Amino acid sequence: MHGGESLALSANDVSRYTLNETIEPDSWDSWNSDRDQVLTSEAATATGATKNYAQSSNPAWNDLDANGNWYNVPGQGNIWSPYEASNAGWDPYGNGNWGYSPGLGIAGFQGIRGVSALSVRHVELV
Repeated sequence: MHGGESLALSANDVSRYTLNETIEPDSWDSWNSDRDQVLTSEAATATGATKNYAQSSNPAWNDLDANGNWYNVPGQGNIWSPYEASNAGWDPYGNGNWGYSPGLGIAGFQGIRGVSALSVRHVELV
């Protein structure tokens, strides 16, 4: 076999096979292609807010960039706030649980000027 070829085995006769000169894409290939496009798009719009954090090149940081804003608070550093926080009906403390997890290294969540935000001091993305 050579690159770009595929092999189909016969279920009825183990000595029979068909060699194809193409590889038919499947749902896994489509998922990977879609995900690659999302990662490329997110990377193009990434902010520099996470450049000093551990694993700053991890694509998971793009989820924060794509879903909220970063701003600097003196004495705290970069703070991330989700876009949803601008919605008057957003109530993370009334609908959900937030907290500190030493195993993950997440510093915690806090309210800043009446808007809930995430203060990132140390995050390990796995």
